[in-house]
Amino acid sequence: MARDGSETRLLRGFPATAYERLIVRYPYQSDGDYAHAYQSSAQRLASTYAGRAEDDLILIPYLMLYRHAFELQMKSMIRRLVDWREVYGHGLDDGLRGATLEAHLKDNLGHGLYPIFNDLRNRYYAIAGVERIPPSIEKIISMLHEADRHGVSFRYAGGLPDRQENVDFPDLCAVLDQEFDWLSVWLDPLGAGFDAMPHPSELM
Repeated sequence: MARDGSETRLLRGFPATAYERLIVRYPYQSDGDYAHAYQSSAQRLASTYAGRAEDDLILIPYLMLYRHAFELQMKSMIRRLVDWREVYGHGLDDGLRGATLEAHLKDNLGHGLYPIFNDLRNRYYAIAGVERIPPSIEKIISMLHEADRHGVSFRYAGGLPDRQENVDFPDLCAVLDQEFDWLSVWLDPLGAGFDAMPHPSELM
């Protein structure tokens, strides 16, 4: 829930003294915008990888950033599907809208990636019918969910298996980049179809 227009004390405490030192927080950004910001941050972190021993330190923060990017992106897509249902009457009508939708996303779905994905898939199928979701997207979301079911295993120690593990980091990065990008455009064909339709208010 958005807060009032008062300033953030943390940011106000460090006013920019020169343009080249400035960084901006925009108040109108959505969860979808944040999802891409987290992806960009993960990619920038990954770009520092050089195959050195100290690079082991970036793995868990990288996974935390990317996991959160997937979560926010899917929740943003659920909101988009609910909006289409409200405007055009197509899709899963479960009565969710506004505050009840936000409560559903926060309290019912929480931070579990696979429950969020299933909710998204059900709403997608209610509009698109038999069109399949790319299995590779479901696979990587399932793997992220298995590793961190509640959004805490990449944030706090003790939630991952008690053994040393390794991964081909460039391969991991390439797959996460690809599947997140595919997920991000998954609804675009549906959106193009709705954009081509007259808004119901224009028919009244």
